[in-house]
Amino acid sequence: MESWLRHYYFVNQVKEIINHFNLIESALTENWFDEKGFYQIPFHMTQFTSQLSVLSLYSKSISQSKDDNDCSYDYLHNFDLIQTEFIKLLSVLHSDNKKNDECVTSVNSINNEKNNHFDQIKEYLSRINQYLKDTFEKATGTLKCSPNDMNSSSDSIQKEMESTFEAISVAEKRFHDLIAESKQRSANNEYLQVNSLILDCCSDLLLCVGELVKQSEMIQQDIKDSSTLSEFYKPHNRWTNGLLSAAKCVGAGANVMVEIADAIVSGKDVKLERLIVISQEIAASTTQLVCATRVKTNPISEMFTKLQTTSKEVCKCTGNLIACVKKAIEAKHTEELDFSCLTLTQAKRMEVELQVKIIELETSLTNERQRLAQLRRDNYQLSAEVEEKSTTTTTKNT
Repeated sequence: MESWLRHYYFVNQVKEIINHFNLIESALTENWFDEKGFYQIPFHMTQFTSQLSVLSLYSKSISQSKDDNDCSYDYLHNFDLIQTEFIKLLSVLHSDNKKNDECVTSVNSINNEKNNHFDQIKEYLSRINQYLKDTFEKATGTLKCSPNDMNSSSDSIQKEMESTFEAISVAEKRFHDLIAESKQRSANNEYLQVNSLILDCCSDLLLCVGELVKQSEMIQQDIKDSSTLSEFYKPHNRWTNGLLSAAKCVGAGANVMVEIADAIVSGKDVKLERLIVISQEIAASTTQLVCATRVKTNPISEMFTKLQTTSKEVCKCTGNLIACVKKAIEAKHTEELDFSCLTLTQAKRMEVELQVKIIELETSLTNERQRLAQLRRDNYQLSAEVEEKSTTTTTKNT
C-alpha cells in the first residue's frame, strides 16, 4: 500500500476511535442509569476496543518504515497506556456499580477516579492522533511551508511553462523553414517529397502541442487566481512535481524533434524510427500534462473541455506522423528487396550474410535492452537525488 494511503487510513481510523470513546464517556455520565445507556455502552465499547486493536496491529508497519525510532516507539507505547487505563476504568465502573448505595464521599471519590482515567485516555488518543497527522502530512508533502517556498514553487511552474511554450514556438518556426527548404529540393525527388510530408506532420503535431501547453498555462493561472497561494502551491506536492516534469519533457521532446528533422532535410543518414520514438514521448508527456492539470480543474469547465479536445488532436497528429514515417520506411525497404538481378551464388552469399546480421542484431538488441534498463535505473536514482537536494535546500531556507 502507498505510504500516504496507509497514513490516510490510519488518520480516519483514529477519528472513529476518538468518536466512539467520546460516546462511551457521554453514555456513562449522562445515560448510565436509563435504558438508552444500557444499549449504547456495550456497542460503543465493542467498537472502541476492536478498532483500537486493529489500529495498534497495523501501526507496526509505521514503526518498521520510520527512520525516527524513538517517536515510533512512543507512538506504539501509547496503545499500551490506553489499554492499561481502560482496564482501570472498567474496574472503577465495576466498583461504582457495587457501591452505588454507599455514602456520598465514596461515590465522589469513584467519580473523580473515573474522570481521571477518561482524561488520561483522551490524552493518549490525542498523542496518537497528532502523530498520525504529522506522518500523513510528511507522506503527502503537505506540511505547512513558508511564503518564500510557495512563491518559489509558483515561479518554478510559471517559468517552466513559459520556457516550454517558447521552445515549442521556436521549434514551429524552425519547422516552417525546414519545410520550405525541403519543398525547394523536392520538385523532382520522390524521397524528398516523402520527407516533406513527414515534416508537415511534425509541424502539425508541434502546433497542437503548443496550443495544449498554452491552454494548460491559462488553466493553472485561472486556478491560482481563484485560490490562495497556500492552497495552490505546496513544495514537493505531487501535482506540482507532475506539472513541472510534464512541461520539461514536452519542451525537451520538441527540441529533439527539431534536431532529427534538421538532419533529415540536410540529407544525413538518420533513422526515421527516431521520429516515432520522440513523437510518442511528446504525446505521453502531454497526457501527463493534461492529467496534472485535471487534478486541480473543474472537469465540466469550458477551459478543461478545450484542453481535452486539444489533447485528442495531439494524439491524432501523433498517429498521422507515425503512419507517415512507417509508410516511408516500408517504401524504402521495398526498394531494397529487389533480388531479380542476383545469380544463385550471389543470392546464397547474401542469405548467409543476412542470417549473420540477424544473429548480430539479436545480440545487439539484448545488449541495448540491458543498457536501457541501466539508464533508467540511473535516471531514477538521479531524480531521487535531485528531489532530496531540493528538499534539503527548502528545509534550510525555512
